[in-house]
Amino acid sequence: MTSADLLLRRHVLTWGLAGGLGLARAADDPAQQAEQFVGDLVAAQRLPGLALAVMREGRPVFTRCWGNARPGAPSAIDEDTRFCLGSLSKPLLAQAVLMLVQDGRLRLDDRVQRHLGPVPAHWRAITVRQLLNHTSGLRSAGDPTQPDDMLADAGLRRQIQARGGAPFSEAEQLAVLQGFPLRTRPGQRFQYSNAGYNVLASVVGRVTGGAYDAFMQQRLFEPLGMTSARLLGADTDFDDMAAPCDVAPDGRVLDARAQLPPVNKVFYAGGCGGLQLSLRDLMRWDAGLGGRTLAGTALPPRFAAHLARLPQLWARPVPMGQGLGEDGRPLAYGLGWTVAHNAASGLRVGHGGFIPGFRAAYLRDVGGSGAPTRSVLVLTNQQAVDPGPVAATVAGIFARTAA
Repeated sequence: MTSADLLLRRHVLTWGLAGGLGLARAADDPAQQAEQFVGDLVAAQRLPGLALAVMREGRPVFTRCWGNARPGAPSAIDEDTRFCLGSLSKPLLAQAVLMLVQDGRLRLDDRVQRHLGPVPAHWRAITVRQLLNHTSGLRSAGDPTQPDDMLADAGLRRQIQARGGAPFSEAEQLAVLQGFPLRTRPGQRFQYSNAGYNVLASVVGRVTGGAYDAFMQQRLFEPLGMTSARLLGADTDFDDMAAPCDVAPDGRVLDARAQLPPVNKVFYAGGCGGLQLSLRDLMRWDAGLGGRTLAGTALPPRFAAHLARLPQLWARPVPMGQGLGEDGRPLAYGLGWTVAHNAASGLRVGHGGFIPGFRAAYLRDVGGSGAPTRSVLVLTNQQAVDPGPVAATVAGIFARTAA
């Protein structure tokens, strides 16, 4: 997994390109324009499946699904089909951390050793805030094509091979991560690290006395009715959800399950990217960010109390040092969220996601000065086309034409 793939980036599909795909022939109705644009893209790229939703003030104004959960089988994707989120899992884990902060059980500036117990000397200055902001200094992990990635280390690769691909336990994984030197001093600068979010999940688990996803089920998923939410497991076979796919240069759809052996599945499920959700449940989460259920009813006060902190996360993000928003300003990262501005200079937050066979994108144009909050959600079971530009283009369609 590379940060370029995982983070919400400046979109490159311009209005002119969209017109070239036939958008100019569509009526002024934004739903019709979005359906034509994405439908043309799915057909042109031969994407196996894609699910899309556009939200306005926490209510869906457009939803559409294309393709099949598995190639060559009559299993049409719908709003209840589960997809892997990849790193779109990160803002949901960050939300769980905020809940613990709201409960007084955790502080953002706690050092991780306060919750993990004894750690090596080079880890002693690492804080929860730094893990959330990718400023802990931990190496990346999950993309062995990158020279400084942990999985590119020959010694670790031999260790994995010697285990026959068997996954590491949480304690074993922490020991492996602690054995690597830091790339920079904690707090020095932004450097995307999946490993940091796995450590963060371990912190949540130690604070709550159980697995981190159990806390998320109780405090996040159940109040919002997100019944499809679950983690990848070593034995996940994808039979009851979208199947991971790739698309060959000649358009053939390829089975990507072999790229997700048990050791990889468990690593992603360690906090950095293992959540599975349906489009309907992602819509429920989007509505929950506004303090309401998808049906429009108010959420319990205990759930909603931490939402007041969200603007604080986005108000003082750390510079990422790469990528630009639609308005040309550099991207930043705010405790689990990519922070940028849209073409109208309004605040845009979100995240992307990728693990082999799946890509996802979420962006949220935060309402202000009377403007409504709009979100675009894209889930796909392919790894050939980045859905971030797709989400940004769809957001532009609705911003230009919707009242």
